[in-house]
Amino acid sequence: MKILSAVLLTLLTACAANVPANKPVIAPAPAAAAAKPAGRSDYMTAQEKEIRALATSPAFTVKRRKNILIVTLTGNAVFAQNSYRVEEPAAEFLKKLAAVVADYDKTRIGIFGYTKTTGKASTNQQLSDRRADAVSAVLENAAKIADVRIWAEGKGAADANRVEIVLTPTFR
Repeated sequence: MKILSAVLLTLLTACAANVPANKPVIAPAPAAAAAKPAGRSDYMTAQEKEIRALATSPAFTVKRRKNILIVTLTGNAVFAQNSYRVEEPAAEFLKKLAAVVADYDKTRIGIFGYTKTTGKASTNQQLSDRRADAVSAVLENAAKIADVRIWAEGKGAADANRVEIVLTPTFR
C-alpha cells in the first residue's frame, strides 16, 4: 500500500510541476501522395490506353465516363442490314479487344445491341438481342472470358444501329 501511495504521489507531483513524461520518438509521417482525379483508376487507365490503340477505324470508338469505358461499334462495319452475323472488320477488332479485356480480369463486360428505328418493334428487339449475343460469343470464344464477367442485352431500336461494350471495374 505504501508503494502504491508513493507512485501516486510521484505521478501527481510530476503532473503538478508540468514535467513531461518520457515520450517515445515517433518518426514524422511520410508526405501525402498527390491526389488522383475523382473517379479515375490506374487499372482502367491502363486498359483504356490499350483499347484506344486498337480502335483505329472510325467505326470503333472509345469513351470514358469516370471508371467506365464504353467501346462503340457502329454502322455496316459491324453488321449487314437485318443481320446479326458479325462482319469481318468488327470480328477482328473484337478478337483483339477480347485479348486485352482477358488480361484485366477485374472488368465486367456488358454488351448492348441496337437496331435501326425502322421495322416492327418485336423484330428489332429480337435482332438487337441476337446482335448482342453474337458480339458476346466472339469475345468469349476469342479469349475464353468467363461467363460471369460478361452479359449481353438487346435494346431494340432505342438508339442508332450499333453495339456498345461497357467495361466496368469490379475490384473484388
